[in-house]
Amino acid sequence: MNENTPLVPNVRVILLRRIKAGSLLKLVLLANTVVFLPLMLCFGVLAFFGAKTVSLSGEYVTGVKGLVTALLLAPFFILFLSLFAWVAAYLGIRLLGYLRPIQLEYVPAEQKPAAP
Repeated sequence: MNENTPLVPNVRVILLRRIKAGSLLKLVLLANTVVFLPLMLCFGVLAFFGAKTVSLSGEYVTGVKGLVTALLLAPFFILFLSLFAWVAAYLGIRLLGYLRPIQLEYVPAEQKPAAP
């Protein structure tokens, strides 16, 4: 297999000037949720067992209150972080799109993922 052969067959490339704001928000929100929700859940479980991993109003909360607090604060944390990252990414893509087209590689939806 030479270096130009993609690992996933049928990879397509498109050139674009920008990505629609809603599509980019979905991607950023999904990515942040997949990464930070398990992390926040882990912090909540650790707080349940007495670790000082969850703080509310400057005070650490542990036990059941720590677990519930982590689960209630997780969506707000994820949403705030996602909105911040989305604005930065959107502005960056818009500015870069004015200078030159952006090359985006993707695999069409009708293709089944390759088995590992």
